[in-house]
Amino acid sequence: MALATLLGAILAIIAGAYALDLFVFFSRDSREPQYVRSRVPLIGHLIGISKRGAGRYYTDVASSQPSGIFTLPIFNFKLYVISERKLISAIKRHARTISLTPFAAKTLKTLSGLGDIVLGIQDHLQGPLETKEFDRVQRASMSAGPDPDAMASVSARVTLELVEELAMKAKAGAGTRIELYTWLKHLIALSASEGMFGPMNPFRDRK
Repeated sequence: MALATLLGAILAIIAGAYALDLFVFFSRDSREPQYVRSRVPLIGHLIGISKRGAGRYYTDVASSQPSGIFTLPIFNFKLYVISERKLISAIKRHARTISLTPFAAKTLKTLSGLGDIVLGIQDHLQGPLETKEFDRVQRASMSAGPDPDAMASVSARVTLELVEELAMKAKAGAGTRIELYTWLKHLIALSASEGMFGPMNPFRDRK
C-alpha cells in the first residue's frame, strides 16, 4: 500500500512537471524568441548548464537552432541567448527596450573591483544625469582619430617599461622568481588603463 502510494505520488509529480512545462511553453509571448524545450521538464536547461558550463551548453543548443536568438525557459525564468554577432548590434540600437548595460556593469564590477559610484557612471539608462555626457565624451574619444592612437602609444610604453624592469631585476642576480599570473595581470591592467587615467592611474596600486 505504501509502495503504491509512493509510486502514485512520483507519477503525479512527473505528470505535473510535464503539464507545467507545456503551460510555460505555450504561454510564450509572440514577441519573444522561440523557446527551446529540454528533455527534462522545467530544470533540463539548468542541469545542462551545470554539467557542461554555460558557454558550451549554449553553443551546443545553438548548433541545432535555425534562428540566431532563442529562449531557454527554466521554471518561470527565461534565458535569452544570442548566437549570431550581427544581432548584438541590432539589440544595442534598441537600448531603451533591451540593454546589455546591466550585464556589462556586473562584469566590470567583478573584473575591476570599482565602487558603486564609478559603476553608476557606466549605467547610461538608470544612472545619474552625468552619465549621458560621460557616454558622449567616451564615444567621441574612442572613435577613430588621434586619441586612440595616443592611448595605444601609452599602452605600449607602459608595457615596455614593465618588461624592462623585469629584465633589470633578472640581470641584478643569478635569476629572479616571479608569480607570472600576478605579474601579467598587473601588466594588462596597467597598460590598458594608463592611457585613460594618466599619471594618477589607480591601477598602479597593486593592492
